[in-house]
Amino acid sequence: MNWMINTVRSWLKGSFNGGDGHVGGSSGLVEGVKEDKEKRRMDKLKEELSLLLYAKDEEEYAKLFDCVVCCGLLIEPVTTCKGYTACRECYDEVRSEKGWGFLFSRVDWKHAKYVDVVVRELVRNYYGKELEVLKSLAEGAAVDPEKEPVTKRSVLAEIWMYKAKRELANEDSAQALHDILMSVALVGSLNKRTAKVLSQLKDGTDGHPLFSDGILSGIRSEVDDIPQDQPLSSLGNLDIFECFCCSELFFEPCTYPTGHTVCRECITRALEVTNPTSGCAAAPVCPLTREPLDDFAAWVHANPKNLKTNRVLEKVLREQAPREYEEWQANAKKEMDEFMSEDGFVPIFVCMIAWPGLRCNLHIFEPRYRLMMRRCLESGFRMFGMCSSVGEPYSDVGTMLYIRKQEVLPDGRSFVETVGLRRFRIKERSHRDGYNLARIEYFEDE
Repeated sequence: MNWMINTVRSWLKGSFNGGDGHVGGSSGLVEGVKEDKEKRRMDKLKEELSLLLYAKDEEEYAKLFDCVVCCGLLIEPVTTCKGYTACRECYDEVRSEKGWGFLFSRVDWKHAKYVDVVVRELVRNYYGKELEVLKSLAEGAAVDPEKEPVTKRSVLAEIWMYKAKRELANEDSAQALHDILMSVALVGSLNKRTAKVLSQLKDGTDGHPLFSDGILSGIRSEVDDIPQDQPLSSLGNLDIFECFCCSELFFEPCTYPTGHTVCRECITRALEVTNPTSGCAAAPVCPLTREPLDDFAAWVHANPKNLKTNRVLEKVLREQAPREYEEWQANAKKEMDEFMSEDGFVPIFVCMIAWPGLRCNLHIFEPRYRLMMRRCLESGFRMFGMCSSVGEPYSDVGTMLYIRKQEVLPDGRSFVETVGLRRFRIKERSHRDGYNLARIEYFEDE
């Protein structure tokens, strides 16, 4: 009984005196209460302003070059490994907050994020004038949203918000209310900064209704008269979209934690490179900065689907180079179809003799075969041929294997469990990216 009493006393001491009690101490409890209160306040404001807000999952309101957190123009953009892009300031602000876990992977929590080089350059090219306006606002300059020749809605919303803050400082609550509601309606979303201004306005109303239907309808009408964001003008030169690994136009662009972007195929193959002098896997690094990326490589190897495309760049590419992007898609589909067609070439793993109906466990460590296994799995075909190394260049007969299970190790090696299906004879040989391909015909053993 004494040990139970002492345990309870220790827990109470930790909880109420700021120690590390069972539930994290009083500071943790206070923070939890604050977060719940903040969430309830935001939910109530969103309910009251529903006429001005858009549904969160409506893609047509996901504007190009707008921050996924604040919905404003991207300032010093940072792209997470899950493909979302936010302002650096917003990224740092929400990393420790609940409700934003969908933006981040475990790799993003470990790496100090770098600016997305390509997206930053694109923002400067398309919205250089708007960036100057935002810089003036940050320095305290007064900008009139009705006179400023700004066409991007998210930038207009920022100007209205700064104007509302000035009106609030001058105790002009009516005008401040109009301005902040214009800011909310222009982006169709409510963030913490606008919610803070609205809360200040509500606190001064002594409980009287602040958002009447008449006011909200009027704001909605004003905003509907403002033109939507126009399609991006042509850049002419597409060099900015060139992958520095393959020197081709980005296809399914993915961004390293270091802020540099390459094609998905290039990034996965770069993580499969070996050190030719030692014969073992080299430490994965960024191709440009040479920064170690061990945890990033392990995260990708665990499940290649973890790696998401850079949503901003993919949208821009589809607008700027639709013909080239469609050609890339057609070529990628053709390559996958080759895996899934029995009349085409099948990948060949040169190792030993396998037999139909028997299990065959393999240790895959060579980069060429790691690449081959990944393509087999990604295509959905899940089959490859295995031939003995006896012969020149390898045996004329082999067995088709089906991949039952794959266990990927952090360094990219894998253990693959397969089972033999049917025997085949080689009709025609070829190769691709270091591994063998063959056109085959099945036969039955006598």
